[in-house]
Amino acid sequence: MRHATNDKKLEHSLEHIGNIAMENVFFRKVFYTGEFGQLVLMSIPPGGEIGENEYRDADCFLFILEGEGEAVLKSKRRAARKGDVMVVSAGSRHNLKNSGHDVLKLVAIYTSPEFGDDAICKTREDALAADWKALEHAWEQ
Repeated sequence: MRHATNDKKLEHSLEHIGNIAMENVFFRKVFYTGEFGQLVLMSIPPGGEIGENEYRDADCFLFILEGEGEAVLKSKRRAARKGDVMVVSAGSRHNLKNSGHDVLKLVAIYTSPEFGDDAICKTREDALAADWKALEHAWEQ
C-alpha cells in the first residue's frame, strides 16, 4: 500500500541507527518517509511477531540489531539473530517472530512508503488496527 507523502523536503542527516533503534520502545515507529522509501524502527517483545504479510509494491529489508528470532520467508523457516538482514522482495509472504527472551530490535527499510508519515504504533494490535483503517480508506477512494 503506497501512502502519499507530505511536502517535507529531505532533511539530510547523519544518525547512529543503532542508538535510535535501541531507544525505540514502540512496535512500529516510522522514523523517516520520503517519496521513494521509508525507514521504520521496530521493537518486538518476546513471543511477539511482526505478523505474516506481503507488500505487493515494495521490497523490504529487515536488519536485526538486537535479539534473536525466527524468519519465515515463502514458508521457509530459519533462525535469525543480531547482525542478520532479511531481504524480502515485493510480493513475498514473510514474518519475523521473536523466539528469544529479550526484545527483538530491528530497522526496516521499504523501497516505497508502506505506512503513514510519522506513524507510531505502540503494539502489534495498534499496528493491525492502523493497517485496517488505511485499507478501508483506500477502498473508499
